[in-house]
Parts: sequence; structure tokens; C-alpha cells
Amino acid sequence: MKAHNKFLFYSLFILIFVFSSCKSDVPEVLLGTKGTVTDIDGNVYQTITIGTQTWMIENLRSTRYLNGDSINRSYMGDTTFYIHSNDTLRSDTIHVNYNGAVFMLESKKDKDISLTYDVNSIFVSTKGETFTLKRNSQHLDVKNDLKFYKIVQGASCNYNQTINNDSIVSLGKLYNYYAATDSRKIAPQNWHVPSRADWLALVEYVKNNPGSSKYIAKALAGVEKWNRDTLEYSIGCDLSLNNSSGFTAMPTGIRRVDGQFEGIGKLGQWWSSTEGNDTSSSWMFNLTYSYSDAFITVVDIRKCLSIRCVKD
Repeated sequence: MKAHNKFLFYSLFILIFVFSSCKSDVPEVLLGTKGTVTDIDGNVYQTITIGTQTWMIENLRSTRYLNGDSINRSYMGDTTFYIHSNDTLRSDTIHVNYNGAVFMLESKKDKDISLTYDVNSIFVSTKGETFTLKRNSQHLDVKNDLKFYKIVQGASCNYNQTINNDSIVSLGKLYNYYAATDSRKIAPQNWHVPSRADWLALVEYVKNNPGSSKYIAKALAGVEKWNRDTLEYSIGCDLSLNNSSGFTAMPTGIRRVDGQFEGIGKLGQWWSSTEGNDTSSSWMFNLTYSYSDAFITVVDIRKCLSIRCVKD
């Protein structure tokens, strides 16, 4: 009888051990109070509290600023361009719809401008300068095929210019830095684009409270859409162990300064509102599928990244 009881005791012990071990493989969500927030377009986003901060767990996809103004995609009106000094072309071309309108190109440095134009284009030979195309007629609008990184006003796009709504909802939109930091505010009421300090606070909290994901990047990354990787504790190694924080970061990719899209499945990058070491850069938050760490670093403001908002 004693032997039988002893057998039952050890069997129960083994079962408890096995189930406890299996349970540790499923990431528990850190203290997070869940909720929702709605942007000016009526899009509803899931939110979660992580430490003392409340974050969206979806990327922003708003098409308007908080005051109702459209985030400029057609580039109408007085439109500003930066002709970068490192451009390889000897001259640059600004495409416009002319239609008989009167137009004028003004230099920010207020000096003579070397340019020629035909019916639909202005050719600028000066580089390393900012110019403004003055629209003196409602018919003079800059075309959508303008090189994206020439724009120095708020603009947005969808990855690979997709029009698939499910994809837009899943990935959110990509925005340039000017949209992220526009004074009209792109975030919902009582929310804001995170500063560098906001991102640092998130990383510090998750570093000290990684949950069963064990590493910062895994704790912040979602369990879907990331490329696979064999490096232990990288985001891409066993996606089921990701997201103990509930932050649900997605590998939405970016738009480069030359207008090309890259990185979907591999990385996610999110703007901060904090200017970098100079006026041509900003701090951003980065996760990459093959790493176990998160990075907060500077990036060229001509790129287009995702936006995650944090509550005021």
C-alpha cells in the first residue's frame, strides 16, 4: 500500500512538473490594462498599459490631422522641396500639372535660381537648397508621382502603395517626419507621437520586466508576420514566445529616401518626435527579426516609418 501511495505521489509530482514547464513556454502578458482609442477618421485602435505608459498596440492609419486637415498626399498648394546636395543627378525635376497656370519657384536663401521649365516640369540645377513652388492657381498641383523624399511637408503612404484595406488595417500607414511632428497633431486627442524619452521608458520597463519572452525585442514583438530566424531569443526564433508585454510590434517595413519600399517581415521602425543630432535626422525605435535587442537610434527624416502613439 505504501509503495502504491509512493508511486502516486511521484506520478503527481511529475505531472505538475511537466505542466508547469509547458506553461512557461507561453508568454504571460505583463500587467496590462487593455482599452481602445479612436482617431479623427473613426479608426479604433486597441491599447495596453505597460508600466506607467499606455500605448496603442496597432500602427496609426489616420489620413487627417487632429484639426481635420488632410495629411497631404496630392501635394497641392504652396509646396516645399529640398534639393539634396548629395543627389547624384546634375539637376532635379519637379513635376507639376501646368494647365496654363502661373507658377513661381522661390529660393529659401533668396538668391537667383537657375531653372528652366516646359509645360509640365520645372528643372532645377541648384542643389543643397530648399525651394517653394508657389501655387497661384487652383489648377497648379504637384503630381503624386513626385519623388517622395523631395517632400518637406507632411505626407503618408501605404506599403507598396497597396489599396487592400485589410493590409492597411494590419500594417498601418507609413508617414514622413513632417507628418509625425506637424503642429496640427497627427495623434488622437490626449495622445501624442512618442518622444525619445517615451521610447526609452518603454524599453527600460520591459528590460526589467521581460516576462517569459525573456528578451526585450521578443517581449515587444508580435507573434505573427515576422520572418523566421534560428538565433536563440531573436524575434524570429519561435514566434510563439513573443509579445509578453502585449505591445504587439509588427514588421511593417519602411520607405527609403529614394522612394523604394523595403523590410516588410524583417523590421519595424517607428518615429519619435525628438530631433536627432541635426535638422536632417530624428530619433526612432527599431526592431529587427534577427535580434533580441531593441534599438533607439537616429534616422534620415526623409524616410517614411510607422507611428505608434502613447497617451499623454
